[in-house]
Amino acid sequence: MPGRFGRYELIERLARGGMGEVFLARRFDSKDPERAFVIKRVLPHLASDTAFRDRFLDEARIAARLSHPNIVHLVELGEVDGQWFIAMEHVAGKDLHAVQTAARSTGGLPLALSCRVVADAAAALAFSHQAHDPEGRPMHVVHGDVTPRNLLVGFDGVVKLIDFGVAHAASRLQRHGVGALGGTTGYLSPEQALDEGVDARSDQFSLGVVFWELLTGRHLFEADDDAVTLARVVDCRVVAPREFNPSVPEGLEATVLRMLEQHPADRFPTCDAARAALEGWLRETRAEGTASHLSRWMQATFQTGSTGGRARTQGARHLDAEALFFERAQAARPGWTPTPSDRAAVQALVTSFDGLPLALELAAAQVARVSPAELVRGPPFTGEVSLRAVLDWCWALLEPHEQDLLAQLGVFAGAFSLEALEAVVDVSSTPHAPWPLDVVQALKEQALVHVAEGPRGEVHFSLPEPVRSFARERLERLPPGVAEATRARHAAFMHGEDR
Repeated sequence: MPGRFGRYELIERLARGGMGEVFLARRFDSKDPERAFVIKRVLPHLASDTAFRDRFLDEARIAARLSHPNIVHLVELGEVDGQWFIAMEHVAGKDLHAVQTAARSTGGLPLALSCRVVADAAAALAFSHQAHDPEGRPMHVVHGDVTPRNLLVGFDGVVKLIDFGVAHAASRLQRHGVGALGGTTGYLSPEQALDEGVDARSDQFSLGVVFWELLTGRHLFEADDDAVTLARVVDCRVVAPREFNPSVPEGLEATVLRMLEQHPADRFPTCDAARAALEGWLRETRAEGTASHLSRWMQATFQTGSTGGRARTQGARHLDAEALFFERAQAARPGWTPTPSDRAAVQALVTSFDGLPLALELAAAQVARVSPAELVRGPPFTGEVSLRAVLDWCWALLEPHEQDLLAQLGVFAGAFSLEALEAVVDVSSTPHAPWPLDVVQALKEQALVHVAEGPRGEVHFSLPEPVRSFARERLERLPPGVAEATRARHAAFMHGEDR
């Protein structure tokens, strides 16, 4: 339970299993009293279990030798009153399982951000696979349990791998002998499931399962019964992601299918090679897949502010949010001066959104049409407030040609040029539709499209990630044939650029 534990104050229990407990904690002697840690400690009844203790210490020894930006940092291994514990850095964010769950309401995690998560996880695995012990000997670490729950996504956009509790390393194997890795059934590699020898390519397969599920929004092997799941893993029948999600580019599909080859020799030679393939796709497509893009998506989705990993006071968040609202509203309606009733309404909106930046920006853009006092009395602010509700509301306010164009913009994976806009988007079926650039300008004024200038003065357009996901969903709801034609024009344009 929370309380004092050695030189740590246990603030909150985060998880409890059959073997240990995990706590959020602070350290009494820390120079930074606000710095948070995570304490993982063994349950008292296991303290005398030599085999379990050795496994726990192995995890700590392996993790202590793996210093990498995408691996959670181990701060301390210790013992308090007979209970062994590991102290680790605290990552302000969510595990990938929670991210996937939250993303379902907007059509899944955007493709570029899925690539960022998997590329960073691959970087962490590649580093661990190449690690050496203090004598310079290869450790041959295999994580063995690469799952969404063991990948943390920070609000700062940094992805970190956790839990080397079932990892194999040369030092561990010498003591305990070779055997099957533990792992989570639905993310095992075929060689793990068959209790065969494993190497680094087993982790690559498990990461491939994670990637496939990000791209499709469904489980690859998991069934209600573990025996059925294991049989599916061994059989290794992998359906191409595009069968479930036609928006997946062929290049990404080829990458994930290679990671998921049944025989290790047919996969990428290393996780670093898989990472390079993903980074190459992000560069070639200019997709918005940086840590900064991931950070903005995380903050918008989970309604938190950028805090450098620390919780800020609610009052500070609200002051920042009010400033954002007034800045955006005055840009949408030049010369507008808020009245006292407008200010009170804005405070009510900020409280409803609790600092959700994109929702506030979208609402503020509508001040060109209605006052804040009218905004706060209408949908979606009178019901259950969410980013999705605000997006639905903004969509309903659009003209038909604006809806058509916004939906078609969902086909772009990242920033796009004026040339791409004119080649891909077609709103000619909408009577009296303006030139696409004029429609994009109208969407920009409503905060649905962002415009930036490149280093040579060229103009690039982009959609905020939640808007892009929403647009992709709406694209599939356009009249029959429109989505297919849009994707065909996009493919033709991209093919022409490649030549």
